[in-house]
Amino acid sequence: MNELIKVESHLIGGQAGIRTVNARELHGFLEVGTRFNDWISARISLYGFQENQDFVTFTGNAVKGRPATEYHITLDMAKELAMVERNEKGKQARQYFIECERRLKVAAPHAIPQSLPEALRLAADLAEQNSQQALLIEQQKLAVEFVERYVEAQSSRCLSDVAKLLGWKPQSFTKQLSQDGIVFKRDSAWVPSQPHVDSGRFTVRAGVRHGFSFNQTRVTPKGTIWLTKRYGGWVE
Repeated sequence: MNELIKVESHLIGGQAGIRTVNARELHGFLEVGTRFNDWISARISLYGFQENQDFVTFTGNAVKGRPATEYHITLDMAKELAMVERNEKGKQARQYFIECERRLKVAAPHAIPQSLPEALRLAADLAEQNSQQALLIEQQKLAVEFVERYVEAQSSRCLSDVAKLLGWKPQSFTKQLSQDGIVFKRDSAWVPSQPHVDSGRFTVRAGVRHGFSFNQTRVTPKGTIWLTKRYGGWVE
């Protein structure tokens, strides 16, 4: 990716490592006809950008004998400024900033903290994520153990009963099984695919009721455990 506008890291709002661009460089790239000072002041006022949140100012090199005020603006602010120009240059700049952010996320999904508060926030976020993941794993483990105990003395069950056991609505559960190629429709009835019958997970019970023959798909205890491991969550 060619560097259209230089992206740097700066301290904004007490947080280090914020990715920014120089607003004057962006102004030049966008080929704005308005003077830079007038342009940036108008944009800040019109769109409500906040100093030390969206940008910081600093004294740059002298322009015509007077020190110039420069702006480091966040990539979010830069994207918005590029977008409101409504020209090809603005579109090009915005796509460039989006790609810069994407590459940064890929290269560093967890940014290195640059201050104690930032480090504490990162530690708290990671701890929360780990706690939630551990809870989910434990719930899934308990679910499988519950079903294994529950079906030990049980005979085969219909699809609706298994769906309820796993916390699914029967219609949604059957639809998911169909999408995954586990069951399919035959003569208005759901029947299991042959590999799952051969594996001992399903059986098909045939019979006659009120003078009409019927087939009913039944889930074996082995199949119930297998479905729980694949589709189950916490079982009350």
